[in-house]
Amino acid sequence: MLAAHQASGELQRSLRAKLTEWRDNDARFQEVARDSFLLKEVIPASQDLRDLADAGLEAMTLWESKQSPSLDWLEKQKSSSRNIERPPGRVRTPWLR
Repeated sequence: MLAAHQASGELQRSLRAKLTEWRDNDARFQEVARDSFLLKEVIPASQDLRDLADAGLEAMTLWESKQSPSLDWLEKQKSSSRNIERPPGRVRTPWLR
């Protein structure tokens, strides 16, 4: 039981670290991409990943503190995910269906 609990804690730390990395990478990517005609096209995808990672971090914080998300927060996440599912003229994200 203790080993499973430790593994769960390690998984949570690993997930939080990866989500933080994805969220924070957008600012660094924006600096490089704004001057590159090749990278400008994927700026929206980087912003979407930042937003998804931020939502994931917020969800983890709610879960860890045993709090329920507010209806406003849930609606915001649903709305954001709809925008990502059907990005006009942007990189398709079929894994979010």
